[in-house]
Amino acid sequence: MTEAFVFLNEGFEEIEALTAVNVLRRGGVAVQSVSLAPQTTVTGGRGITVVADLDLAGFQAAYAQAPSQAVLILPGGPGTKGYFEGPKATAFEALVKAHHADQRPIAAICAAPTVLDAWGILAGRTAVCYPSLRLPSANPGRHPVETDGSLITARGPATSMAFALAILRTLKGDAIQTEVANQLLV
Repeated sequence: MTEAFVFLNEGFEEIEALTAVNVLRRGGVAVQSVSLAPQTTVTGGRGITVVADLDLAGFQAAYAQAPSQAVLILPGGPGTKGYFEGPKATAFEALVKAHHADQRPIAAICAAPTVLDAWGILAGRTAVCYPSLRLPSANPGRHPVETDGSLITARGPATSMAFALAILRTLKGDAIQTEVANQLLV
């Protein structure tokens, strides 16, 4: 059963998405990547092409079977605008808002927290994003990665490992997170 879904738009930040997939799988988390593009082959902002595990329709079927602690992961990068645009954007926004309303975990990094802020999810919560961007409704965090209840946010590419480990801690606890961090020499 899938415990984490990583969303990919054309132009996604590869280090943010793929570090999360790698770290979570090392920790025993069932992770599936989800294309929000018209096809399952998605090219990141640095030209790395990835074949996603699922398209949006496949995700919706897998999500219906996911455990209640399943986390939605939104990488940033130039592809962040894809969360707002295209035929799938409205359905994706509704799904993320419903996930949040059920107090299920959501993780966003770099520019992606601005999406959550625009959708009203970060109002009054402590959060961070890429330093040149702003989260008008959130309380500014002081750390590179902030966890506030079921929300995890991170500043950007350099914080990808810490971000992924914070997600792993949320899903599998401190012992598994420490074990994986030690294996990775973090």
